[in-house]
Amino acid sequence: MVASNFCPSLMLSHIHGNALALNWSKAVEQWTVRLLVKHLVRDGESVLVVSLDGEVDESDIRPLFLGIEKAKVQIVTWRSDGPPYVADPFDVGSFSAVCTFSNLQEIFESIHRVDAFLDFASSALRVGGYLFGTTTDSSALWTLAQKEIEIRGNQKRRGHSGVFKDDIRVRKGLFEMYLPSGENFKTVGTECVIRYKNDGAAFLVDKTEYLVHFPTLVEMAKRSDLQMLQIDNFREFYEDHRKVSQDLLNSVLSDFQAEKSAPSAHAYEVISLLTTFTFLKNQPC
Repeated sequence: MVASNFCPSLMLSHIHGNALALNWSKAVEQWTVRLLVKHLVRDGESVLVVSLDGEVDESDIRPLFLGIEKAKVQIVTWRSDGPPYVADPFDVGSFSAVCTFSNLQEIFESIHRVDAFLDFASSALRVGGYLFGTTTDSSALWTLAQKEIEIRGNQKRRGHSGVFKDDIRVRKGLFEMYLPSGENFKTVGTECVIRYKNDGAAFLVDKTEYLVHFPTLVEMAKRSDLQMLQIDNFREFYEDHRKVSQDLLNSVLSDFQAEKSAPSAHAYEVISLLTTFTFLKNQPC
């Protein structure tokens, strides 16, 4: 397996450079997704993988389901402004799991998109099925932003002569976060840009995304008969599961030619930008 080409739909798969820290971070992301699949998908079950930011090659998704015997995996490109593209039409309530990896933030451009996607996912699931996946952890990003806001406030109180712009920029060892709207964190439509650093001083520019406001997601999911079970930051997920899933972790680390443990604190900072989420489809009221 060539790690750099493995499942490009995942959040960190496009990052190159800073090899030790970023390879380890990409491996942990891959391991987290594999472990979610292992816990939530049973042999022979039907799974719908949803892309929210463009079409996905099936050959990139299949490796995520290694070890799940005869899993029936179908891929859909979802659009809120028209019918989703589905290779094979499916019946309502025909899937045991609906999953989307590292692009849930795409729906938080508007309330309409959030509501439409949750209705679509719920309609595809049978009762007792799971909506799960990974996305950017807006809580972690907002915590970083608040620290920057606090630093600015202290500088102003000390009479700092610098010019303070409305936007917020946070610079860490391997990435830079930019919030154009500054302290205005809306429930939907809050833009964020994360730029990952390459081997030199330059940053690789990622596209603009929207912060997922989890309280809003949870409340709107209830209207679609989806009950939130768990939201786990990748750093917490790693600490909670690495010992009980050591064999799978070692296998994925080996695929990525990554070290067995985090090579630096910067690697932990990168995985802390992501989170898992799991919802249960309940019986409609």
